[in-house]
Amino acid sequence: MNNQLRQLLEAPAAGHGISVNIPDPVVVELVGLAGFDFVFIDLEHSSIGLERLEYLLRTAKASGLATLVRTPGPRSELTARIVDSGADGVLIPQVESVADADYAVQVTRFPPLGRRGIAEASRTMDYGAHRGEDGRLDLVNRTQVLGVMIETAGAVRDIDGILRLPGLDFVFIGPEDLAASMGFPGERGHPDVEAAVRRVIKAVRAAGLRFAMGAGHPAVSITREELADGGASLVLAGRDSNVLLGGLRELRAKGGSGNQF
Repeated sequence: MNNQLRQLLEAPAAGHGISVNIPDPVVVELVGLAGFDFVFIDLEHSSIGLERLEYLLRTAKASGLATLVRTPGPRSELTARIVDSGADGVLIPQVESVADADYAVQVTRFPPLGRRGIAEASRTMDYGAHRGEDGRLDLVNRTQVLGVMIETAGAVRDIDGILRLPGLDFVFIGPEDLAASMGFPGERGHPDVEAAVRRVIKAVRAAGLRFAMGAGHPAVSITREELADGGASLVLAGRDSNVLLGGLRELRAKGGSGNQF
């Protein structure tokens, strides 16, 4: 089973991706054509549903992109269906404690690591094409990627316990929500928030796991280069709607691109 996201996590250099909130496969194709490594398909802050998700995943595969899907919430009833959708990796948001992280492992990993239900007809299991093969569940457990979002003060306090959970592959640090939970909503570069982020990074590296984060995040002063040099395995370079809006504003300011229509 070839899992491109796991390959990125294990590569010596950071992989770069774009967050996809627009529910159209054309956006995924454009991300691939631009030369990015992965797409971050966001079901927490978008209108993307499960049926549309599978179209985006198929497009990503055809475009040579690894896929990471953020679930709608920490204990979403859709999580089990998302892990069966064929995504390379699943990211659980709003994890605030060891108990929340353990729930994420339980719902996304087959026994003995978790209690995920077995659905051999799912896309992740190649629609039952390998039914009855020994070791198939263990192979999925070892290849499909699981990450949790560290974006609250409680998660930072519990970070060492979270990182000890078997079945967890990486953490994604969310500085903006972290700043809000620490009492600094909307503030840029608060030293306490930056210290918390750096504490998580240090703990992740000590535990031998991986971490991911958005580049150039306004809540912290850590640059894209620092993230890559600091051992980030996945760097989120931007969001599709922001990139489109920025490009349109630049085009409007210049009065046009010079293209002939």
